[in-house]
Amino acid sequence: MKKLFIISLLLTSFLTSSVKSEELSIGLILDCSGSMWSKLDDGRYRIDAAKDVLVDFLSKTPSRDGLHVGLRIYGSKIPFSKPGACNDTELVVPIKGFERERMIQAVRTARAVGATPLALSLEKSISDFQQPGQRRLVVCTDGEESCNGDVKAALQRLKSAGIDVDVRVIGIGLSQDATERFAAMGVPIENVNSTRAFADALSAAAKSEVLTQEVQPILLTIRLIRNGTALTGHDVLVRDSLSGNVLKIAPSDNAGEFTGTALPGSYRAIVSPGNRTFDNLSVPLTGEAEWILDLTESPTVSLELSTRVIPAGETLTVKYSGALGLDSEWISLQRVEEKEQSLTLWERTGGQSAGEVKIVAPALAGKYQVVFYSTVGYEDVSAGISETLEVTLPEITLKVPEEVPAASLISVEWQGPALPGDWIGWVPEGAKDGAYNNFDYAKPGSSPLSIIGPAEPGRYEMRYANDYSPKVFARTKFKVVEAETFLNAPDEAPAGSIVEFEWKGPKTKDVFLTIVPADAPGRSYYRYHYTSDVQSPVTLQTPRTVGKAEVRLVSGDNVVLARRPIQLVKPVSRVEAPSTVTVNSSFSVVWEGPGGKNDFVTICSKDAPENAYGDYFYVEGISGEGQLSAPSTSGDYEVRYVTEENVVLARQAVRVE
Repeated sequence: MKKLFIISLLLTSFLTSSVKSEELSIGLILDCSGSMWSKLDDGRYRIDAAKDVLVDFLSKTPSRDGLHVGLRIYGSKIPFSKPGACNDTELVVPIKGFERERMIQAVRTARAVGATPLALSLEKSISDFQQPGQRRLVVCTDGEESCNGDVKAALQRLKSAGIDVDVRVIGIGLSQDATERFAAMGVPIENVNSTRAFADALSAAAKSEVLTQEVQPILLTIRLIRNGTALTGHDVLVRDSLSGNVLKIAPSDNAGEFTGTALPGSYRAIVSPGNRTFDNLSVPLTGEAEWILDLTESPTVSLELSTRVIPAGETLTVKYSGALGLDSEWISLQRVEEKEQSLTLWERTGGQSAGEVKIVAPALAGKYQVVFYSTVGYEDVSAGISETLEVTLPEITLKVPEEVPAASLISVEWQGPALPGDWIGWVPEGAKDGAYNNFDYAKPGSSPLSIIGPAEPGRYEMRYANDYSPKVFARTKFKVVEAETFLNAPDEAPAGSIVEFEWKGPKTKDVFLTIVPADAPGRSYYRYHYTSDVQSPVTLQTPRTVGKAEVRLVSGDNVVLARRPIQLVKPVSRVEAPSTVTVNSSFSVVWEGPGGKNDFVTICSKDAPENAYGDYFYVEGISGEGQLSAPSTSGDYEVRYVTEENVVLARQAVRVE
């Protein structure tokens, strides 16, 4: 969720000369969620900036033996409001070899329409890597997970699968909480607010020998055509997509042809008269480059709206005629005013030259137009624009208690359209619009919502907003006061033992009880219970380390709500067994120890390592008696008391005869 622009471009370690002889696989992930149509401060759409950056990267990256680059895209096929949006992730170019042109074309033609199944895409990327050698992942996304996936768990599974994920994040306008959430996953974050700042940040992050080496200008040929023949009487202006620098392009002796030189990278061409724009054009690091710019005129499509005024969330029917009947044609609902950004909604026509399409009106009120897009070459061109449509917003209300205890559940009664992307959540009073902390999506029939509140006392605000709009549609203030808490634990306990203690505090799936060393940071935990899952008193295992410790009540955002000191002492550990037993016989063992979870008593060879075991039984409590079966082979053995971490705390020699 939310308006976060992230691109991870791991060039420093990927492409330096030190790895030229090694196998190296790079997986690229491109976010095409609907929120990528939000703009940067300089007016560039996020999806356009992301495409320029990736095309620039792919154009400049030299191919070599052992280099494998692939591309996965999510959110490009199924609109965010449609069933299946959270499964919309596809490996469009396998990570095998370096199919530069295929990837550039896939980036250029991708449309931003869907949700943000980031965790699923990370999970899928585990099987994307099939080649031996080093493996790296590049993620380009403008938002946190919007499909209830666990990104942190997905990253951990990637690492356990042997994929080294070194994510570097450039964020745009991130909230402090979003920054902390990514930082908690070990992700460095740098926020930027413009394409220029974004380009500078990438340049700083991508200092490698390959990208800074001297490159000779490449011959660029541009051909203008219309209806398959050369087009004359037009001029071409070419700019570097990232720097904005203008190239020197001149007409050649051939009709409709221009030539010049350019360094590898991503470019934009503007053909006049008409100011027809071609984006994400590539000059690759592979010799001469040729662009064929097709200015064939699009069809004239008529559009008829079922209404001129529609409430947000209602369905608009659009009738059209005069299209070419291409599979790539589509209809878009776009906001007329550009002062406020909103999601661009669209639907495919299904390859029909005439018909009707239904679009749900968005959450942001205002003036809209329906635009019909056809395809000429690889470019989307406007083929028809409707009359103006007004979207109105129904009444939206929020009601919360005036005071709530810290880290407790807040009951939020609400009324609103419950459109896709509508959410309700709290922020500190005075936070800028677009900020968010804990939230839940507003779905039909879900009032009241229960949302876990702030852990820090203070003044806050509950808001009703939408993923794809910068506006806050409703807000109400509330105060957080300290929660009533209580911890009553023993003053002393053996390290690694199970202790029982009384507690009182917020009962939520976000607040937990744990025992950790006294100097551990607030977010630390050892064994733990969520307070929603247990009653008082509760039992927990203490850490294995002797010394000062604390029983803690901790909120989900790592605020320690209550703490109680407990001294951990060295446990008494021993085992008593017969000095001699018969092969295959059963014998008794008296034991004493901390009695931690999964501690056990076993018999194994005298010279066996500490993680070895034979017949065994788990212990319960801090002392007791159990039965072991002697091995079937005679020799010198040991009966051992072993912790879950395979540390032997006590041992006794036993002769098996």
